Amino acid sequence: MMDLQSFQSDFAKAVRADDPNARPDLIDGDQGWRFGVYRNNFFHGLIAQLKEAYPVVHQILGDEGFAVVARGYLVHHPPTTRSLALFGDAFPAYLASISLTKDDPLLSDMARLERAWLEALHAADARPLNPESLTTLGDRLAEARFGPHPAARLLTSQISVVDHWRVRRSGTIPPTSQNVGTGAQGALVTRPRQSVQVCPLSVPEAIFGRNLFDGAPVSEAVDQAACDDAFDITEAFRKFLAAGAFSSVEI
Repeated sequence: MMDLQSFQSDFAKAVRADDPNARPDLIDGDQGWRFGVYRNNFFHGLIAQLKEAYPVVHQILGDEGFAVVARGYLVHHPPTTRSLALFGDAFPAYLASISLTKDDPLLSDMARLERAWLEALHAADARPLNPESLTTLGDRLAEARFGPHPAARLLTSQISVVDHWRVRRSGTIPPTSQNVGTGAQGALVTRPRQSVQVCPLSVPEAIFGRNLFDGAPVSEAVDQAACDDAFDITEAFRKFLAAGAFSSVEI
């Protein structure tokens, strides 16, 4: 006689199995059919949650393609918490690993941007740093270390990921060489007030921001980004402060 814990483990394993005919050992006949309905509802609900979390990836793949990819993801990454608000954190990495997408960064990088947007939406509240506070630092600005806002997220991509994201979210015109760039691009995702904002960055600006987010002083962050002659520290600071990317500064 199987004990309750073993049955629950067997039940959960069968629900998540890749085989659509999988059933727990103690369920057969009419109960087996009912289990199949339960299992389909399990996948349907989670796939719907992933569609909501990754709407542009869903748009690119279409209903059928997304369902196939999402189902494969769910087999390997079932939910581990009761709340589904932030479910799907490993989806970008999963997209980067499968044969369908691993040679094309569009889907995985788009998923990383959409994940950053979702995390920013649910992040803790904090007051963004007032840009006027920097005027008191004077020459000490080079030594300053900035604390990132809890909602701030930063990523870089081999493609113009923000341009693609904006065009596809608009749903009015397809991406073309006229409205989507061709080079690498960074993305700064923040929520300074009630809504999430996505700001495109140059790669040097993203490098600069990443170093600041990691706790480096301004002088060190500038040195890391200044490998590109086009890097403008004044413009970089303007973008980060305007987006509410920091919540504190200290010397």
